[in-house]
Amino acid sequence: MKGYGLVLSGGGAKGSYEIGVWKAIKDMDIPIVAITGTSIGALNGAMLVQGDDDLCELAWTNFSVEEIIDVNNQVWEEEKIYEKNFNIFTIIKNLITNEGLELTPLIKSLEQYIDEEKIRASPIDFGLVTYSLTDFEPFQAFKDEIPNGQLVDFLIASACFPVFKPVEIDNKKFIDGGFHDNVPISLMAARGIKDIIVVDISGFGVPKSRYDKDLNIIKISNNKDIGKTLDISPEQAKMNIELGYLDALKQFDIVKGKKYYIVPNIFDNEEPDIGTITRGEIRKNLGITKDTPKAIKKFITRKFFRNIDSFIDLDLSTNTAICNSMAEITAEILKINEKQIYTLKDLNRKILDRFSEISHCKDYIDYVENIEELIENKDIKGHLIRLTKEIKNNPDFLLTYFCFHNYNNKDDKKWNEIKRITTVINPNLIIASIYLSMLLNLEDTKSNNISLAKTI
Repeated sequence: MKGYGLVLSGGGAKGSYEIGVWKAIKDMDIPIVAITGTSIGALNGAMLVQGDDDLCELAWTNFSVEEIIDVNNQVWEEEKIYEKNFNIFTIIKNLITNEGLELTPLIKSLEQYIDEEKIRASPIDFGLVTYSLTDFEPFQAFKDEIPNGQLVDFLIASACFPVFKPVEIDNKKFIDGGFHDNVPISLMAARGIKDIIVVDISGFGVPKSRYDKDLNIIKISNNKDIGKTLDISPEQAKMNIELGYLDALKQFDIVKGKKYYIVPNIFDNEEPDIGTITRGEIRKNLGITKDTPKAIKKFITRKFFRNIDSFIDLDLSTNTAICNSMAEITAEILKINEKQIYTLKDLNRKILDRFSEISHCKDYIDYVENIEELIENKDIKGHLIRLTKEIKNNPDFLLTYFCFHNYNNKDDKKWNEIKRITTVINPNLIIASIYLSMLLNLEDTKSNNISLAKTI
């Protein structure tokens, strides 16, 4: 079957992320022939198949607890109902006694907005997973296998996590499909679809043993915090939709980057105008001298390059890949917003602006006095502990200070010591100091002025 299958996992309130992925899929004109989902993935999938993705996004960004669970939002927060119900003991108890929270508001919403006729008439196939407590077996079905008039019932059943009362259909009790298959790849494969996009918001991952090796799996997930399973927040939903969109673009190589989203160079011969750095310069920035023991040299150098390698995209040319990786490391230390698309040039400008902002703030000026006292007076009580604390707690300030030091070409034993310690504790800080120094030198060259000296 031509086209992709889209698998949407369960994950409660994190399901807003799946809407962002869908928006990117549409913008990239990727043909989707079927959607399978479990729990919130099934609810999202139904809305997408019936063509109401705008309504689905609107719902996510305006939801409140009252529209899902039969409880007042204030009571939900004040009485900590989430903590009381979302634990293993309550879940087991509900499974045994068939008790739990009421889903009445959600049921009414689905009955109002789910259009069974539209879903059945859609050219996109649709399947879901739930679990029968009566039969102790899963119910997995596509729309043509679900009895007419019962689609909404099975959607609710698929999303009925055991903190809620089980759903009864034809005298059988059903709960969340995640108890059998939270990421229903096998259901999609059973339809003969080999090219499958998997959106996994579960946080648990999908073992390869769960699906056939001949499937072409494209997995989209996020390594950032996208909220808790029952943390119903319109603000978090908006953020998740944006992240889902960006992660989908990254998975299909529209943007690059490990933590950031960087547009790759349009032309193959377009290289970043950053310059090059020699191995000798790297050793100098690591605090390595001819007197440094060989074992320490080896350890520090390996740690430095290992961290750069962890960010490198092997699909890019070497120079571009290294520049992108060092830019990401620098931007992360400087706390530059990760949730937007940059060109490398744009990200570099953000880095320089943030450097200038830090170097002029009063907190940084106070920090310089403290760190210089610490560096100059090695005999201060608890010197190493305090130094380690500064490296861990104030990396953006220390990065700024390192760049001033690099510019003035200071080279003494005290500085070599702090560089070596920093490489062991936070090698990314040294990588960032090298990259930021290169950017500053490039700025000076372009302007024919000593811009860094002016900042000092």
